[in-house]
Amino acid sequence: MARKSGKFNYFDAFAEQAELAVKESQLLMSVIESFKCAEDLQECLPEAHQIENDADEVHHRIHDALLPDFVPPLDREDITALASALDEVVDQIEELIRSFYMYDVRFMHSDAIEFARILHNCCVALAGAVKEFPRARKSETFRAGVLEVNDREEEADRLYLEAMRRLFTEDSEHFMRVMVWSSIFDLFEDCIDQCETIADQMTAIVLKNG
Repeated sequence: MARKSGKFNYFDAFAEQAELAVKESQLLMSVIESFKCAEDLQECLPEAHQIENDADEVHHRIHDALLPDFVPPLDREDITALASALDEVVDQIEELIRSFYMYDVRFMHSDAIEFARILHNCCVALAGAVKEFPRARKSETFRAGVLEVNDREEEADRLYLEAMRRLFTEDSEHFMRVMVWSSIFDLFEDCIDQCETIADQMTAIVLKNG
C-alpha cells in the first residue's frame, strides 16, 4: 500500500475525512455539554453543516482523482467504499446535532451525554488508525486504534441496551419522550457501529493487500 509521489494521496484524504469526523463529534460534545434549550442550537447548526460540507468536498476529491487514475494504490472498490463510509460518519453526527433541534428536546438526557463521550472517543481512535493506515502491516498504533474502536463499540452496545430499557420502564408513561430519545439513541448506535465498520474495512484491506 505504498504511496506514489506526484499523485493524489488517497491516504491523506482518508485521514482528512477522519479528522473532520473528530471535529464534528467535538462539536456534538460541546452542544450536549452546554445544552440549555433546543432553540439555542440554531447558532451551531451552520457550523455542523459546514463541517459536513467540508467532508463532502474531500469525498468528491477522492472520486475525482480516482476516475482518471490507472494505477491507484488500492482496489477502486475499496477506495470508494472506505471514502463513502468515512463520509457517512460525518453525515450521521450532523444528523445527531440536528435531531436535538428538530425534535425540540427539552432536557439533555444523561445517557446522551455518555453516548456522545463514547462516540467522540471512537472517532479519535478511528482517526488515529486511519492516519496509520499506509503503514498498517507494521504499525502497532494502527492495531491499537482498531482495537480501541471495537472496545468503544462494545461499550456503546452495553449502554444502548440499558438506556433503551430505562426509557421503556422509567419513562413508559411519556410516549413522546420515549419516541424522541429512542430515535436519538438509535442514531448514536448507528454512528458508532459505522466507526467499527470502517475499522473492519481497513483491516480487511490490509489483509487482502498483505
